[in-house]
Amino acid sequence: MTDQGIREETVIDFAYFKEFRKSMDFSSQAASKSHLSAKDIKRKVDTAHLASLNARLTEIITKIHNAVDAEIRVDNLDELIEEHISRVYEILTQGDLITKMNNNGRSIEEVYFNWMRGYLVSVYFTKALCEIFSISSSQIRTIGKDDFTRPETFQRAATADLEIETE
Repeated sequence: MTDQGIREETVIDFAYFKEFRKSMDFSSQAASKSHLSAKDIKRKVDTAHLASLNARLTEIITKIHNAVDAEIRVDNLDELIEEHISRVYEILTQGDLITKMNNNGRSIEEVYFNWMRGYLVSVYFTKALCEIFSISSSQIRTIGKDDFTRPETFQRAATADLEIETE
C-alpha cells in the first residue's frame, strides 16, 4: 500500500520467489522444497523389525527346502542362509542400500522383505533351473539392476534378474 491507500502492484515472478526463499534462509528451490515437505528428515530403519523379517526369510526357505524334491534341494541349507540372508543383509546395511529401498509409500522394511524373498527364492531354485533346462549353473547369469555388491549402481528394477546363456 502506498501512503494514499492505493495498492501497489507486486509482480510475482521467479525473482520474487527466489528472494522469498532467500529471506527464509534457503539457498535453492530444491532446499526449500525438501525442508517444507520434510523430505530432508531421513526415516530411521527399524533394525529390530528387519531382524524379525530375516528370521521369517529363514523360516520360509527352510519350509521350501523341506517341501521340494531331494533332487533339487540345495546341498547345504545353512550355508545358503548364511551367504544369501545374513551376508546380503550385512552388505546392504554397510553400503546403506537399505535406505534406497522404497517404493510408492511402502516402508523400507516391507520393500526389503519383498526384494529379499524374491532374491532368495531365485538363488534357491538355481539348481532346479539347471535341471529343467539341462544346463550348468555357470550358464545362469545375474543381469538385474539390483546388484547389491555394487552400491553405486544398486537400484530396484522390474527387469529380469536371471538370464540363461545358450551358447
